[in-house]
Amino acid sequence: MIHHLSIAARDPKHVAGVLAEITGGKAVPFPPNPGSFFALQLDENGSGVEVYPAGTELQPGDGAGASFVKKEARGYGPTHFALSVATEFAAEYLAFTRPDKVAAAMAAASPATSRHRPASV
Repeated sequence: MIHHLSIAARDPKHVAGVLAEITGGKAVPFPPNPGSFFALQLDENGSGVEVYPAGTELQPGDGAGASFVKKEARGYGPTHFALSVATEFAAEYLAFTRPDKVAAAMAAASPATSRHRPASV
């Protein structure tokens, strides 16, 4: 189970607000990294998404913590996730990802080379 994850966005307040709306939760500022917001799902698992300003990196620190480092924002990134919420297609997703179905679907799938693009220099 993922209790929370972190993503970056050009407008963290807006993105956190949308995530909070679809999860039935609440978006609040995330003080450890100014300009960030936390979309809390307000469930029994403490689920939520931290939304940082685009270009934010987490760098390991000395000991148990990490540091927030602001870099120049790049165009796009690979971050994505599936979040179960009552107002979306959670039932359909769970039906597809049953161990017997997802293994067969992945085995039958051919590589989608059209989705792979060379990195720009």
